[in-house]
Amino acid sequence: MKLIAFVSALALAGAVGGCGDDETSGTGGAGATGGAGATGGTGATGGGGPVTDACTNAADTAVYEATSYTNAAGMFTGTLAVSEIGGDCVLGNASGEAPNLTSEGCSAFVGAVVSNPNEENIANIANCVVDCIVEQPVDLSEGCLGCYGDTVACGAAFCAGRCAADAGSDDCIACRCGDESGVNCIEEFDDCSGLVPNTTCQ
Repeated sequence: MKLIAFVSALALAGAVGGCGDDETSGTGGAGATGGAGATGGTGATGGGGPVTDACTNAADTAVYEATSYTNAAGMFTGTLAVSEIGGDCVLGNASGEAPNLTSEGCSAFVGAVVSNPNEENIANIANCVVDCIVEQPVDLSEGCLGCYGDTVACGAAFCAGRCAADAGSDDCIACRCGDESGVNCIEEFDDCSGLVPNTTCQ
């Protein structure tokens, strides 16, 4: 897990982290986060109800199988690669930990979300991370990308303060499981994406 915990708290560093331990030869990813369309994400939910299994279609599966990514934490493939890309997108390569990131990232939105997690700031960082993933290039379907945007929005809306110090802490995971807000970001991402989770809420 990266030392800059905000990366994994808000962004996806591990939105699907650990979806299969055989998917990485690096030193790991972070715990799962999830999404909530009602918190200003990119629209994976809404309309006719929540989207489910958005990332399990044949086209997205092929994208995951073809995706690899290397950063300071190691080399990642598949869903873990997309998760690491999303995490790195939050701060870009300012820390020098994401030399392969092709986007400048979303660091311009981080301070705004921490100081004022309103709908506009949350939507801005969520949309920026989705755009950054696409620029990498990772050509996931719009529905699947919506799940990733929503996971950023959920983490920003409910857990930025509790996860800023350590995204892997029990307190942060409890927050992402909805202990105070009642919004379970982890399960919402799992349901939206259809991907196998590695973090479960108690």
